[in-house]
Amino acid sequence: MAFLLIAVFAVPAFLHWLAWQREHHVHHLVAVAAWTTIAVVLTTFGANQVHDHYFGPTHPASEVVDPAPSPVVWAWVGSTTARSTEVVARVRQEGPVRLMLSRSADLTDPLTSPTRTADASADHVVRLGIDGLRPATTYHWAIEVRGEVDRVRSGTLRTMPEGPASFTLAVGACARSGSDGAVFDSIRRRRPLAYLQLGDLHYANIGEDEPARFQEALDQVLTEPAQAALYRSTSIAYVWDDHDYSANDGDETATSRPAAERVYRAWVPHHPLVSDSPEGPIGQSFVAGRVRIIMTDTRSQRTAPGVARGREQQMLGVEQEAWFAEELRRAHDSGQVVVWAGSSPWIGPVAPGRRHVGGATQMRDAGRRTSSRRAACGTVSLRSPATPTWLRSTTGATLTTRLAGQAGSPCFMQRLWTGPAA
Repeated sequence: MAFLLIAVFAVPAFLHWLAWQREHHVHHLVAVAAWTTIAVVLTTFGANQVHDHYFGPTHPASEVVDPAPSPVVWAWVGSTTARSTEVVARVRQEGPVRLMLSRSADLTDPLTSPTRTADASADHVVRLGIDGLRPATTYHWAIEVRGEVDRVRSGTLRTMPEGPASFTLAVGACARSGSDGAVFDSIRRRRPLAYLQLGDLHYANIGEDEPARFQEALDQVLTEPAQAALYRSTSIAYVWDDHDYSANDGDETATSRPAAERVYRAWVPHHPLVSDSPEGPIGQSFVAGRVRIIMTDTRSQRTAPGVARGREQQMLGVEQEAWFAEELRRAHDSGQVVVWAGSSPWIGPVAPGRRHVGGATQMRDAGRRTSSRRAACGTVSLRSPATPTWLRSTTGATLTTRLAGQAGSPCFMQRLWTGPAA
């Protein structure tokens, strides 16, 4: 298309130049050639700058090398608790597959998952889970495919601690499709206990009910060397936002919703979801030490702007709101600090219809009332950050810095620290 557009303007210009140069001196031709060269150079430079700004890398490229071909195409680890974990993997061939887990790097005396069968009907994707693990313990894992243990695309994980503990959580979002940035190496080198991915894992902007396109987008993410290395070495907890759920600013009416839900449930390692319904919210939670991390889905249940249903604009839906309140009750009863993570910010002025929680007044007011009753001064609200962020929990509990906002808004309680990635 670009060459066609250039031809539309360049061909007439060239013909005009042929006619023009017959009636002018050589020095005129040299001047025109010089100015044309300058214009081409400046235009090329400007076009590259515009492209890099909107579509190019936002940080240096990773130096991680793509591993040699092996029985496993990609794998990522998640749904990790103090006693269990799971790995979702795509393999190259049909046949029996199982997960091997050991506290030793050479996989001596491994624990093994039940054997699953990879077949073409499921695109050779298998979900492999193991329980009976020890809390706060580092494990090495590998996948056995048709009797061959893949040591190329293997990894590590650390189970969640129980009780007082010190750990680091990494928080990130909004990665361009096909990103292979060094920022993923920085996260991996910090060795966080888990990586909270708060949406826009990719920017495929799929607006149709086509599972194959969501699968293609995840294939691209999970085979980029830097991202793949991170997801094999750090337990992930992931909820979507608009660009990885639908087209821009999608809600519950998105045509892509059935496909997004189906592929998420089959291809993404996740903690138990709010709903078992094929099109239910993908909100989920897990506990690390004395911190309960609650991740909400503010896309698939969000009412479309201007839709009247006898109540004000919703972001979580009735089922997820009830689940959220119950999660806060559990945290309160267990003496846990809550980290509430999602793609939409809590802080924001009352503005019905806006993309933040302030635009869903019923949810904001209900959330403020519930947090005040159930976990007052015990909730940290996170939204999708522009850059990766570190969230550290220590065994001490002293800082009580209130977030900006109205009375009753969530606030800090534990010694939690956030800052940009290196």
